[in-house]
Amino acid sequence: NDLTEDQKKAFLCKVVSLPTFTKQHYPEAITCHTILHLPVYRSKELFKAKLTEAISHNRGFWKD
Repeated sequence: NDLTEDQKKAFLCKVVSLPTFTKQHYPEAITCHTILHLPVYRSKELFKAKLTEAISHNRGFWKD
């Protein structure tokens, strides 16, 4: 709710939700194509927890 309508539209153009993902899956970014795979979570709290954990454990190509 903190995003403007234009920001929401820009974000949603890059999001893919795959029905085969479960609540155990984490969000996954494909940076070369600017795509974000987001599992469908049952609650905002679970979404925030999974996204925060995924961000905290980020390993890019340049990291060990």
